[in-house]
Formats: sequence, structure tokens, C-alpha cells
Amino acid sequence: MMKRNILKRLTAKDLCKMSTLSSIWKDLLNDAHLINLYRAWSQTNPLLLIVTQLSSVQNHSTGNNSEEVDLLLTSMDPTDVTITYQARTKVYKDVKVLSSGRGCLFCILSMGDVIIFNATTKEIQKLPKSVPPSDGPLRANLMQLPRRPHRSVDHPPFVIATGFGYIESKHVYAVIKLFFFSSACQILLLSETGEMITPWRTLVEKYSRGVFPASYGTMVQSKCYWLNRHISPARWSRISASKMSILCLDIEPEMFCGIRYPNFGTCDEAGKEMHLENLKDELFLGLSHGDSLAMDIWVLKDHKNSDWNMQYHVDFSLIGGIDDHHVPSKVKLIGCGEGEQGGVLIFYDSRQQVLLYFNVEERRFKKGKRIQVEGNGVNMLFPYNERFSSARRPAR
Repeated sequence: MMKRNILKRLTAKDLCKMSTLSSIWKDLLNDAHLINLYRAWSQTNPLLLIVTQLSSVQNHSTGNNSEEVDLLLTSMDPTDVTITYQARTKVYKDVKVLSSGRGCLFCILSMGDVIIFNATTKEIQKLPKSVPPSDGPLRANLMQLPRRPHRSVDHPPFVIATGFGYIESKHVYAVIKLFFFSSACQILLLSETGEMITPWRTLVEKYSRGVFPASYGTMVQSKCYWLNRHISPARWSRISASKMSILCLDIEPEMFCGIRYPNFGTCDEAGKEMHLENLKDELFLGLSHGDSLAMDIWVLKDHKNSDWNMQYHVDFSLIGGIDDHHVPSKVKLIGCGEGEQGGVLIFYDSRQQVLLYFNVEERRFKKGKRIQVEGNGVNMLFPYNERFSSARRPAR
């Protein structure tokens, strides 16, 4: 037991390398108890991936998003703010990083490129580009286009939304693309180490053309969810709050559906900030109220009937140094984890540069140490959990 308590504090990559030392090590590292012990340790002690887009004088002066810049990837243990490693890759300036919420794979989106980063092995790979959907270009309805009230126009489909996440039941990661001027959806599957299992393919099922999903989705088990708004066909600029819904793709039967929002009134009444996250394999929607230091957490209990419970209330006034102009603009929800007494919401306070851990059962905050990272760009922070399955085991 003492040996295993020591082993669970080592990285998954280092432990997998030890399997080549002897048959004893190999048997030990295949032990189900050790694997579960390591996973439990990782879930309650997540690492932190800090992504920094480094700026340059040339790129700053031109403002050209198509120019390449360095992306700095820093792995850190937030308990003592020690840096585990740093890696770099070239990307275009317009970059977005998606966390799977499970395991060690991250999806980097950069000017049409989809790049997968394995935080355990530090491997970086660019996925092949997908072929545009075969059902486009579609004829755009004259009432759906701004400033073109009397004619129809042909447009090629382009990616409007992306989803990325881990499907526990299949032990695979999924990358999903939704298109505009096409109701098609494309999906690609990856192994737990990041190798491509199936190439891009277009699903038979299509989503409603009246749906305009948010840019990035949240995966919960085998379902991916996007905040979305149904645009009124009468006027481009007017949003029908009564028709707002969450778009859901169930990957296993490959079917789309809509999930109604909780009964919290209109978007303006609810607040300016909405978050979809995966908390203990349940979808929750967080509402950050612009006029108060609070966030309400609604949990989806019945997927079929869109039944939500307002389960948690986060009171930011419990944190010292928070003022009326500090939430939600300076405190951002960056992920979820597991605590010894229940689920934990992880926030980042960009003004004080600290992580804030909110235990949903105990309803209290724990403040982490100050985080400082090299670079003069804007940091993106993602908690993640190491797994043995994310590391390739050397052949003996």
C-alpha cells in the first residue's frame, strides 16, 4: 500500500515507462486497484494546463490573424504552482482551445486547423481537413440574410460550431463540426492517446436549419450540447427569447434534439454570462448575474422532458477582495473536479491570478496560490486529470 501511495504521485507517462523494467513492474502497473487509485488521486488533485498565445511586434503591428505566432503550453501543479513542463507550437493568431473535461487531450482550433494536444505525452498533431458537406451550397432564404431583403444568394457551407469531448462508454474522444448554410454535421473519433480511429464523416441526421448554435459545445457522456438561439426569420437582429433552446447531439444513435432552458425568464433577466459544464457526468448550466455577486447552477435531471433543478448557488461575496465590478468579468468558471466531499467548481480570478475552488456540497471556497506564467499574452487555463490510458506503453 505504501508503494502504491508513492506511485500515484508520479506522472502517468513515467509510470508507463517503468513497465519495461521487469515483469513485476508490468504486473503492478496493470493492477486494477492501482489504476483506480491513480485515477481517484488525479481527479481530486487536477493538474493545470495554461495556454498562452505569445505576441510579437510584427503581428501586433499588422493585426493580421493569418500570421503564425507561438503558442506556449505550460503544465502546472496548482497546489504548489510548480511547472511540470512547457511545450510550444506554431498557430495562427485566431486560436481557441477546447478541453474534453476528461483525460488529457485538448483540441486547438486555429484558422480552420484542428490540432490535438496530449498533455501527458506532450505530443501535438494536426488532424486532416474535412471535405465540405455534399449537400451544400444551400439556397439561403432571403429573410435569413442581413441587408439583402429581396434576393437569394448561394453560399458555401462553413464551420459555425465545434464540439470536443470524451465518450466514457467507448473510451474514445470525438471532434464534431456543425456547418452554416448546411444542416450537416461531421464527426471524427480519436483513441485515448490521440490517434485517429475513424476519419471525418458526415452524419445522416441533420439539425434544424433555424438553429444557430454557440461556437463551442460541452460533452457529457455520449451527448454534446451547444447553447444556441433560434433567430427570428422576420428580422435578423431580433432574438426570440421564448424560442431559445440548447442543441444536443446524441452521438451513439447520432440524433439531434433540443433541450429547453430552465425557467429563469429571458436572457437579459437571467444575466449576461451562461456556462455549460460537465459536473459528475451531469450537464449543468451556470448563470452569472450581472447585478449581483452570485451564480446559480441548474442541473439537467430529465433529458427527455428538459427537467432542470436549481441545485447550487455560488456566492462570490464569500471571497475576500471581490467587488461589484469583479464578477463575472474577472472571475471565470474554467472547469469542474472531484473533491473529497463532492463536486468542485474551479474558477480563475484573473485580477488576483488565483484559482478558486468551490465545493458544491459544503458551499464554501478554497483559494489557491498565485499563478504566474512566462509570456505577455492572454492566458487560457484548463484543469485536467492524468490517466494511464492517455500514455502509450512502450513495447518490451
